[in-house]
Amino acid sequence: MSELDEDEHLVRALADLELLEAAYTDEISTEGDSTFPLRFSFRLPDSSSVINLELPSGYPLRSAVRITSFHSTTSGRKAQLEAAVAAMKKAALEALKLEEEGGLACCAAGFEAWHDYTEEISVLQAEQVSPPIVKKAAKIHKWITGAPLVDRKSSFIA
Repeated sequence: MSELDEDEHLVRALADLELLEAAYTDEISTEGDSTFPLRFSFRLPDSSSVINLELPSGYPLRSAVRITSFHSTTSGRKAQLEAAVAAMKKAALEALKLEEEGGLACCAAGFEAWHDYTEEISVLQAEQVSPPIVKKAAKIHKWITGAPLVDRKSSFIA
């Protein structure tokens, strides 16, 4: 693919951001004006976890979507949020290798990772059973040891 000038990069980045806003109307909020870096926030389904991203200069051919920060106001969501961030980083790098816009792929990967983690937790909680009740043995058996048994009828011939 041929090199694009800065204006063409900006047009592609703005189109990608517009696509994101259309696809994730409740989850995406943009910040700033229409110049690089284009900043936006992606709110995950629990509404307390937010990932801040930017489309840097040179996007999408020379640079990928960047995650600038992420946080959650709910305790216990750290591992789930980190799983979403890892999936988003991976999707951004794959899009950069293909020289494609990666905003939608990143957000979709983060959203999917978030839901997969939620489902895993639900399954694990459903599978948990109460600890078994230990009953005291009614009869205690004693082991008696003695001399070893020897079978005198066998013989070994070499």
